[in-house]
Amino acid sequence: MGTVMLTGRSRGRPASVRDPAGVERLYRAQRLNMVRLALLLVDDRETAEDVAQDAFAALHRQWPTLANEEAALAYLRRCVVNGARSVLRRRRTVRQHPQPDEIKHVSMVSMVERPNSHCTHRSRPGRLAG
Repeated sequence: MGTVMLTGRSRGRPASVRDPAGVERLYRAQRLNMVRLALLLVDDRETAEDVAQDAFAALHRQWPTLANEEAALAYLRRCVVNGARSVLRRRRTVRQHPQPDEIKHVSMVSMVERPNSHCTHRSRPGRLAG
């Protein structure tokens, strides 16, 4: 990952006070790196872009509280990793606990694939029902 140059900035001063365009500069310099980081974690380009975008939105909200662009970059990376972990947790939960609509869909698909399998408990020819 690339580094962001701290032009005209002194350490320890709030990022927004010295440079209000810092978020935009960081976005231009780090967007692809953050998407790549998220892609390594979630293995889906569209989701990775969403994770990176959410991280930049969080960075924008926190910009006034960050000490400098180095702290902002660390915060941004942490947001991407945490966002990716959240996506992975949601995926795992969905796999472990499918929704009733998904279960119904699966059972309907199996009935279509094997149309008479649901009828095996009915009386068969040559047997008396009783």
